[in-house]
Amino acid sequence: MTIKNTHSGQKIAYGDSFYEYLIESEEPISKESIIKMVQENKLYKYGKILLKRPSREETGKDFGLNFATYLSEVRNINDKKWFVVIISPSTH
Repeated sequence: MTIKNTHSGQKIAYGDSFYEYLIESEEPISKESIIKMVQENKLYKYGKILLKRPSREETGKDFGLNFATYLSEVRNINDKKWFVVIISPSTH
């Protein structure tokens, strides 16, 4: 299995940081396996990653959740290739 980081950083000034990965395998790989890799910090290694962006209702009074890193996209290109996007919101 190969993991290639295709983009790391902001796409616009003062914007969120995007971490994009292309994962390729000789064997078919499931979406669940990709999500497990994310949870085990095998892609983005800089802290906990939420599996989805918290809604306003979920953040409640915990303002820090607004800036939590989260899994934005897991796209299947084919059964052996996946594209993953993790976003770290800007704190500017």
